[in-house]
Parts: sequence; C-alpha cells; structure tokens
Amino acid sequence: MFKYISEILSKFTQSQRIIALLLLLFSITLISIGPRIVDSFTTNNEELSLRVESQKTQIIQLNERVNELNTQIIENQRQCTDAIVDREVEIMNQIADLEVRIKRENSKYRNLEVHETDPIVSRMEKYDSEYPRVAMSVPPPPPTKIEIPQTNQMMLEGLSKIKSNIKKDIKSKKGQ
Repeated sequence: MFKYISEILSKFTQSQRIIALLLLLFSITLISIGPRIVDSFTTNNEELSLRVESQKTQIIQLNERVNELNTQIIENQRQCTDAIVDREVEIMNQIADLEVRIKRENSKYRNLEVHETDPIVSRMEKYDSEYPRVAMSVPPPPPTKIEIPQTNQMMLEGLSKIKSNIKKDIKSKKGQ
C-alpha cells in the first residue's frame, strides 16, 4: 500500500501535494489529540458524584438555616404581640382610671347644691319719731342644683366602647 502512495503523489501537481500533506498532517494531529480534547470536556462519574454530594450538603445546611430563621421570626412575632397586648392592657387601665375620675366628678356634682348669696339688703324706713327705725333683710333664693353635663356621660360611653374594643383585640391576639 505504501509503495503506491509515491505513484499517487507523483500524479498531483505541486500545489495539490501541499494541500494533501496539510490534510494528512491535520488528520494525524486530530486523531492523536482528539481523545484528550473530548476527555477534557466530559466529566467522569466520580467528579459528578462529588459535586452532587457537595450540593446535597449545601441544601441540608440551607434548610437548617431556614428553619432557624423561621423559628426566630415566630419568636419575634410572639414578643411583638406580647408587647402590643401589654400596651393595650396599660391603655385599658388608663381608660378605667379616667372612667373612675369622671364618675367621681359626676358624684360631686350630684351632691352639690349651689346657694346664691346676695348681700343682705337693709332698708331703713323713716317713720315718725314715735316709731323706731326697722332693718329689713330679703331671704336668700332657694338653692339650685347643678346638672351633670351631657359631655361627661358621652365621654363615659365612648371610653366604655374603646375599652370593649381593646378587650376584643386582646382576646384575638392571645388566641393567635
């Protein structure tokens, strides 16, 4: 077979021989280096197994971190809800104190009678010398009672409504 190659090459022109030699050189290079290039682009099972195990480990670590963060979020929500409930209880106590103070003021007004005092008017009338002079005073007017202002009653009703709304809100937050 190799003895016929020289005969075949002798029939080609000079430029065709150069092209044929270049094709032959390229083919030999490709055949010798080709498998190494293919191996460098492909990975074997060991590398893939290592990569899969590494990713599994990362997934497990990330799941643990997500669980920790979820627990922390739930705890923070509980603390926040407890703080809100404590504040609402404090507000409710202040409202109850206001109600007591308003009721106390109302009871003062109920028992209070106002006496209008006018200065005593003295009249002296002049009569004959036989009769003495007489001093006369006008009786004071009857006492008047002060009525409880309507605004106090409205405030008590409003405070009562606010208190009941806060109680409902506290019950709903404790139920969560």
